[in-house]
Amino acid sequence: DALPIYLMSLKPGHFKTYSTPEDSFWCCVGTGMENHVKYGDTIYAHDADSLWVNLFIASELSWKEKGLTLRQETKFPESGTTRLTFHCQRSVALALKIRYPSWAAGAIRVRLNGKEQQITNVPGSYVTLQRKWRGGDRVEVRLPMALRSECLPGGDSQVALLYGPLVLAGRLGTNGMPNPYARNQTDHVGVHDPEVPGFLCNAQELLSHTLPVPGAPLTFQTRGVGKPQDVTLVPFYQLHHERYSVYWRLLTRSALEEAEQRKAAAQAKLKEAEARTVDSVRPGDDSETQHKLRGESMGSGPLADRSWRHAVNGGWFSY
Repeated sequence: DALPIYLMSLKPGHFKTYSTPEDSFWCCVGTGMENHVKYGDTIYAHDADSLWVNLFIASELSWKEKGLTLRQETKFPESGTTRLTFHCQRSVALALKIRYPSWAAGAIRVRLNGKEQQITNVPGSYVTLQRKWRGGDRVEVRLPMALRSECLPGGDSQVALLYGPLVLAGRLGTNGMPNPYARNQTDHVGVHDPEVPGFLCNAQELLSHTLPVPGAPLTFQTRGVGKPQDVTLVPFYQLHHERYSVYWRLLTRSALEEAEQRKAAAQAKLKEAEARTVDSVRPGDDSETQHKLRGESMGSGPLADRSWRHAVNGGWFSY
């Protein structure tokens, strides 16, 4: 659907929270909507004698002062290619500068009217084609993309996976997930999230054990390293209405064993506490209503995956 997202959490196991169709609209929703009209600002740029191609987005540029139109045809990022076609009223001397992205996995390839061009540039720069352009001139660009990882600052035990410029997210299903549409901004901040898998390997091994899924563009699956299970990954922008993770823990065998021991001890402690519990109430959920919550000048709010309640200015509450 086209409903805007207010909170796009990166907490492992969480989900995207959407505005309701008619009852919620917040300041950040408006800011997000403004983004879509700004893409055209930076697809192209120019000075008197140069034209920069910054973004690979299907589009058409009309440069009236030069008497030319440039049409860009691409299915990027589903395809790592783009085609630029000139339509000119007369020949135009111009430096065409094509962005060579820093994420490119290897040499960019550029063909001018079918002829391969010699490229000496490096990723993070611009490839320049200087000539007199004529109507029908065609430039074809191939941008090599590959799977790569990026660690969080401060260590190498938490990584994200990317394909070219695309951040990948692991699909984690809908277990225990509420309706993702929210009337209020923080409706789902305190929702409990299940533990997500980790990977028993280092970052380089993770890349070699993450393979493309045949017949499913931009889809990958880890093989044999996921604990307790492997995961399927897709571009983050494509994933909706389910839980996900973008950052992943890289585990050693000893760390995995220690985590399993801590988990078992915590479960045993919880089971013991439940056996001794006569009754309980959790602020912020239906148990308060069931326990006949009453009070004045009171409030509640989220804290991690739980909620708190307090009384202020001489107020009180009781169950």
